[in-house]
Amino acid sequence: AGAWESFRWQYGPHRLGIGILLLDLVASLTRWSSRAEAFTSGAIFLAAAVSAVALKFRLFKTLGYADVAILFIYMSLFHVESLVIVPNPSHGSVPTLLLLWYCAALMAERPVVRYTLVLTLNFVMIYTGFGIFVAPITVGLLALAGWQNRADRRVRTLVFAALAIAVLSAASFFVGYRFDPASPDWSFSASDVPLYPVFAGLMLASFWGVRITWLGTDARASQLGEWLPTIAGLALLAMLVVLFVIHVRRIWRDGIHRNPLSLVSVVLVGFTLLFCFNTAVGRFFLGLEAAQESRYHALLLPAGLALYLNVLTLARPNIRLALVLLLVCAAVVGVLPIGIVDDYAGGARDSRIRWRDCYLRRGDIERCNREAAVEVFPYVEPLAARLEFLKRNRLNLFAEERASPPAP
Repeated sequence: AGAWESFRWQYGPHRLGIGILLLDLVASLTRWSSRAEAFTSGAIFLAAAVSAVALKFRLFKTLGYADVAILFIYMSLFHVESLVIVPNPSHGSVPTLLLLWYCAALMAERPVVRYTLVLTLNFVMIYTGFGIFVAPITVGLLALAGWQNRADRRVRTLVFAALAIAVLSAASFFVGYRFDPASPDWSFSASDVPLYPVFAGLMLASFWGVRITWLGTDARASQLGEWLPTIAGLALLAMLVVLFVIHVRRIWRDGIHRNPLSLVSVVLVGFTLLFCFNTAVGRFFLGLEAAQESRYHALLLPAGLALYLNVLTLARPNIRLALVLLLVCAAVVGVLPIGIVDDYAGGARDSRIRWRDCYLRRGDIERCNREAAVEVFPYVEPLAARLEFLKRNRLNLFAEERASPPAP
């Protein structure tokens, strides 16, 4: 496929966008190395961490020791699945980075530069994974900016032209789009809707390492393992909703570009809330445990950054210091290779190495699934065809077999 067709390629419920073009470059340079894919995602998270620190400096004009929390939040091992299991940059890492650039673009002083950058990043994000959730935010902010500048004909014209482009960008996403939920067994039930906040809250709790755990066979311990993350998650969800409302009111009252922190907070928190509730709709049928999947963490990073930035604005020094230390400690825990993170990543690595070695010896998918105790892909027939393609072209696990040149 060409660059444009690849950019618009639909993979499940979203498109691949700029992430697939990056992956295509990495794959072509490394003969489709899975390790190179994983390190690419890690490099994107590192770039996002640096961008987040730069955004904090842009907002506050200062850096402090506590800002190391930002680096820890963005390099947390709790989103290990985005690095090791399915390192698809289109899904989470690239949209996370682009959203930070989008926030910086909103603060550009010259309107023409500001809206050019915002519309460009908005278009790229709409087509890149779950970056699609920036679309309603862009439309809402531009509509508000147009209303607030209605007395200035030149600015009003510019803003409404930008709004029209933003609406067309969002509409273009649906040209040729098909309904394709990530889970083939997906089903919707109206009776589940009241529990969506619980699901969203568990996603947020998991981001800070508070997960559902079964503590032995004792019933009370098991209940504690369920209720503690639920209560913590609902508290975090309520906090984000309150923050969102407060900052929306401020930019409505003061002007959309007169309070950069409020503008950035609306974008970061609004994006995360949209993602959380969309995920609840799409994954609730799998059970509440599905809320704590590691691959969601990349798209919860904006809320983590927003919480930290808002804690820094608290007027009372003692409360501010206590909450900053709490966030720093929570972020530090996320970079320690402990518990489920270490077992998850190490287990995935070891089982895949066993599967690879088995397949190179035997060439039997089902037998290697049994011997390695892992399925690298759930459907045998398409996997067999893809493995044949890789073997024919000396790619990925066959890259070291140089007996004959790659097929044309």
